[in-house]
Amino acid sequence: MRLLVILSCLALTAIPAAAEEFILSPLQDAYTCDCAPGTTNPNGGSNYLYQGPVYGCQVNLYMEWDLSELGTGMVIDTAELWLYCKSITGSVSGGSMVYYLITEPWDELNVTYNTMPSWSTDITSLSPWPEAGSWISIDVKDFVDAWYQGTSDNYGLFGHYIDTVGNCCAGFYSSNYANENVRPYLSVSCYEVALNPESWGEIKTTNPE
Repeated sequence: MRLLVILSCLALTAIPAAAEEFILSPLQDAYTCDCAPGTTNPNGGSNYLYQGPVYGCQVNLYMEWDLSELGTGMVIDTAELWLYCKSITGSVSGGSMVYYLITEPWDELNVTYNTMPSWSTDITSLSPWPEAGSWISIDVKDFVDAWYQGTSDNYGLFGHYIDTVGNCCAGFYSSNYANENVRPYLSVSCYEVALNPESWGEIKTTNPE
């Protein structure tokens, strides 16, 4: 007697679920200036952030987030850093703001120009200079994806500038500012991939004569 068996299995197809949006406040933020190399947030204290060249000085911004609220098993669709520009010192003179990947721990209470963390250009995002009295969004999807997937340690962003001359320093409200409506935030849209079983065959046995 011969037993003929036809085997089948289930094909698993990835079905994206509806996207979820997360709004994340910075875990910490600060800025430094080479004109006050041993001081944290040298102009205006921790309520403000600055970025750009001003009166021969170099001003850099630092910002970090905790991504644990995203959970696990998500696919990052979009990620945008939103900053409210309160002022521009000087005038926009070409170039752009640029953001790099911070590669070591830092502390918003102690970071100075002399102790600034190292950074890498492996991931970079460029943004035009903002206008005073308006929001600006910066595309940081590549950063967030790398942190979330674990391909880069999450120490946050280093904000600098490129190809800008003269006085062009943007002032932003920080996460410590009293009015929550103008504080910086990270907007992340992501979705969970569900596995949907679809049968592409059947199991049957026959007993041929």
